[in-house]
Amino acid sequence: MAEQWAGRTFSKNMRFNDLFGAGYTAHGDFTFTVGEDGEVSGQAAVAYELIVDVGRMNTIIEYVREKGQEVLGGLGPVGIALGSIGEFGRLMRVGYETEQQLTILSGPISGAMISDTLKLQWSARKQRDFKGIPLRVYYEHQDKKDPISKNPLSVESPWPGEANVDQWQAMTAYQSPASKGDTKTETSAYWTAHRVG
Repeated sequence: MAEQWAGRTFSKNMRFNDLFGAGYTAHGDFTFTVGEDGEVSGQAAVAYELIVDVGRMNTIIEYVREKGQEVLGGLGPVGIALGSIGEFGRLMRVGYETEQQLTILSGPISGAMISDTLKLQWSARKQRDFKGIPLRVYYEHQDKKDPISKNPLSVESPWPGEANVDQWQAMTAYQSPASKGDTKTETSAYWTAHRVG
């Protein structure tokens, strides 16, 4: 006989460098059925709330506007990046836009419960069709906006890793390994499910 399960997930993902960061928090609820062969099928709804931090970049821009462009040389790679912007004297700040601060994704999930582990993911079609959280980042001048990025912010699985399963409950806490390079990525998550029938 198939088992009925229900659960919740929470995760936070941030990508950042010396200038700015972007990411999201994700809260979700899900239900699924486990067949005799361990195959999982179900439904989930996850709300992704956008986080954008342009504060450091705007503080640097304000500092350069106050002190003059001659200080750019003392700011290392940040100064080089800012110095390459045309019409720097008219640059006001870095801003961002999105159609919605909260993006809700719902649909089928799949996975497997094998022995004492549970793996979950969006269905292959749902993963393919969802392009990410709408986000546009731009340099705001006095009379125009120059895009820095118009790409949607991609999202990770709300069920990272594997959950440990006992007879009635499955749970896991996940922390991504330290990333290398100029842009860092950090993901932390907690998800749990319990048998309801």
